[in-house]
Amino acid sequence: MFHLTGELFKRQAGIEMVHVPFKGGGPTVANLVGGQVSLAFETMLALSPFIKAGKVRGLAVTGTQRSSVMPELPTIVELGFPGIVAENWYGFYAPAGTPQQVITKLNAEIVKSLQQADVKKRFQDLGTEIVGSTPAELSDYVNKEMVKWGQTAKEAGAKID
Repeated sequence: MFHLTGELFKRQAGIEMVHVPFKGGGPTVANLVGGQVSLAFETMLALSPFIKAGKVRGLAVTGTQRSSVMPELPTIVELGFPGIVAENWYGFYAPAGTPQQVITKLNAEIVKSLQQADVKKRFQDLGTEIVGSTPAELSDYVNKEMVKWGQTAKEAGAKID
């Protein structure tokens, strides 16, 4: 997704950038901190220690709202790029054919646990905002994301290496 976020940014900003593929966040962050690359799209979890230490400069977050971890960073939308919203998200899934009553119960318990103060604090410390939605809302979100990122990959000519 980080590659495609860069593609969205290139298009909206009207600039050329060279995509430098890395095998994961660790090498990406190492090369950013080391000055081998001048820009990276990466998670708050991976970059916040380096931002706080002054080793890299945070420019913006790509979520729909400012991060509670670093509220001083504007969203990229606030900076004038309304089509760039790229959020890391996590969902809970069960095998196909799982009875609806089991899905409903699991969802209720997961959402309940995500609202516990210690759980919220732990996720916040990691730079993660908790949503906690219904299975239908997750499905709708995933479907929209698939369309958005599929179109972005097609327009960018991105291929799986």
